[in-house]
Amino acid sequence: MVLGVPQGSVLIPVLFNIFISDMDTGVRSELAKFLNDTKLWGRASAPEDRLVIQADLDRLQKWADINLMTFNIGKCKVLHFGGKNLQHAYRLDSATLTSTMAERGSGVMTGHKMHMSQQCDVAAGRANQTLACIHRCFSSKSQDVILPLYLALVKPQLEYCIQFWAPEFEKDVEKLERVQRRVMCIIRGQENRPYEERLRAIGLFSLEKCRLREDLVAAYKYIRGVHQDLRECLFTRAAQVMTRCMTNRSKEVILPLKVALVGLQLEYSIQFWVPHFKRDLDNLERIQRRATRMVRRLQAKPYEERSGALDLLSLCKRRLRDDLVATYKFIRGEQHEIGHALFTRAPLGVTRNNGHSLMKNRFRFVVPPNFSKQDSVDWGIALPSSASHSRKEKLF
Repeated sequence: MVLGVPQGSVLIPVLFNIFISDMDTGVRSELAKFLNDTKLWGRASAPEDRLVIQADLDRLQKWADINLMTFNIGKCKVLHFGGKNLQHAYRLDSATLTSTMAERGSGVMTGHKMHMSQQCDVAAGRANQTLACIHRCFSSKSQDVILPLYLALVKPQLEYCIQFWAPEFEKDVEKLERVQRRVMCIIRGQENRPYEERLRAIGLFSLEKCRLREDLVAAYKYIRGVHQDLRECLFTRAAQVMTRCMTNRSKEVILPLKVALVGLQLEYSIQFWVPHFKRDLDNLERIQRRATRMVRRLQAKPYEERSGALDLLSLCKRRLRDDLVATYKFIRGEQHEIGHALFTRAPLGVTRNNGHSLMKNRFRFVVPPNFSKQDSVDWGIALPSSASHSRKEKLF
């Protein structure tokens, strides 16, 4: 019995609608209503925002008084987010609400820094407890007994709402993986084999690869047009997608997303609006720096080492490479119409080094698209003859 109503009774949703449905009347902040819990949240960046939240709390207390109900003040907590949050003290029924560093919601522990280490600790602890109970209660340690119990009782605890609290730190990833390693050690006949061989023998993936697979499946469904309703909230801004929506931070996930979603925006019609001020070059390069820093195990390395590990060129070098390729095509006679508008043939004996007679024109108008071509001529003149006389673009 719960509050005098049998569990599973049809009276529960009816009573919920009767007593709780009008709680949010006049409330300006966001409000989530549950059967035994209520959550109120809102932005508190300005003093006016904090006054709105306090007014909503007073309105909720007035609603409780009218309906002859009371809030349990001891269980009411305030969770502040943001490094610049002033942590305003809120009141409910003339009592100041205590502040907390973490709070559980819908079975997920959320901290004030939005780090999911605490949830990883809770999930790993519960899974280990369940696994210890299985180890004690079942005498048979064969694969036919332990594996179904692991998939039915232990693994759901490690993957519940994983899209929200997926681990981002290496220590948290290893903490969850250690639970599955322990399962592999329990199964008879797998004790002395490496972890990867045990997984292949049983037909399982590591938890990190399982999360990666789910992310790739979600991205594939979006590409095929299955999740069009999630387009605005997931793929509106490519840089934020990679940060918020992808739970896996491996090279195999971040690099294809960077090339497909972010790189296209940085290079769309770049021949026309190519930057020529240093501040503009830095603004574009900063985006690729941020993308490379998202890859796990590369955060602490310098930008050049991260780019080398991912086989990426800086955006400036990529633009220069494209300009040199265009110059090479003009030299080989493939783009005469565009080339004559940008370059001029120099008299014989004027140019040096590689033997190609290209001279820079003087431009008074339409500076941006011509600016990059001027640099390509400088680099093209400095190229050795072996590169300039190559017969294939790839060799060039």
